[in-house]
This record gives sequence, structure tokens and C-alpha cells, in this order.
Amino acid sequence: MTAPPSLENGSSTPAAPPLAEVTLIQSRSAHLAAEELYYSTTIYPLLDRIAAGLLMGFGILAVLRAGVRWWTVLWFIIAAAEVLGISALARLGLDLMFKRNPGYGLALTVAAYPHGLETRTSDKRTLIPWDTCRSLLEDKKRMLVIHGSWRYVALPKSAFADSSQLERFRRVILDHVSIKDQEVKD
Repeated sequence: MTAPPSLENGSSTPAAPPLAEVTLIQSRSAHLAAEELYYSTTIYPLLDRIAAGLLMGFGILAVLRAGVRWWTVLWFIIAAAEVLGISALARLGLDLMFKRNPGYGLALTVAAYPHGLETRTSDKRTLIPWDTCRSLLEDKKRMLVIHGSWRYVALPKSAFADSSQLERFRRVILDHVSIKDQEVKD
């Protein structure tokens, strides 16, 4: 196995050319879509539905006990928001993260090497060894290379120049990780 290059302080570069490479601009909407795709594969959507059912049940009990009041109707609104995923807290957190981190506006290059994935911007490099990459998750618009709990590299398919570049990148990834969901999600 090829030894990984030293990327300490971003001072050295890999000796071999990458097996596949793509450059993209990180956007809030793309990150939010990637987050929602990852979220859909966790247990949290089920927990959201259970919480919505409990909120609805509490709302029914409150209306039966106290009658129609503003605070009894509020439980139905919260339950509907929970079912529809309209919770603004995640989006607010994402907005704050994007505003506070100047790296999110920079071009991001993701390169696949025999020893792992390298992500780099103009001022930062990160090497993600293949043995930490757990799976590949895809939908019609993006690929996520999952390398930890809530840790992934999001690759919008629109960032690839053509379908052959996309397929080459997918093949390199699949040589090192497994497919989490073989179905293409809508």
C-alpha cells in the first residue's frame, strides 16, 4: 500500500497525480441538501414522527381538558411542523455556520488518491484515509462519502464536467468503500 503523503501545515503535495479530482464551490443550499440526504438515512426521521404523534396526542388531551385555547392549539402546529420538517433550528444553525466560516465561500477541490480523499481550499488541506470512509450515499443530485457520524464529503453531481468524470470518481470511491443505499433517492 502506498504511504500517505505528509500534509502537515499544507506544506507538501502528493507525489502521484490523483486518480480522480473535482473542484466545486461550497454553497449553503448544497450543504443543506446534503445534510437532509444524510439525515434521511438515520433514525431521526422515525423519531420525528413519534414526537409528532406524541405532540398531537398531547394537543388532543389539552383541547379535551381545557377547551380550544391558544396554547392547546399550539401543540397541533408544533406537531405539523415536526412532521413536515419545518424546524428552523437546523437551517438557522447552518446559516450561522456559513456566516462564521470564511472557508465555505471558497473553491473546494476533492481529489481521490490510492491512500484516501484529499479536500483542499486555497488555505487548508485535509486528508481522509480510505479506512475511515464507511460508505457512499447517492441521490440524483449528489454523492456523500461518509467518513464518520455526521461527517461526510458532499459532491454535487453538477460539479463534474461530464458523466465520464462522475463515473471515474464513483469507481474510485467504490473501490474503497461500500454503497449505503443502492437505490437512487428522489
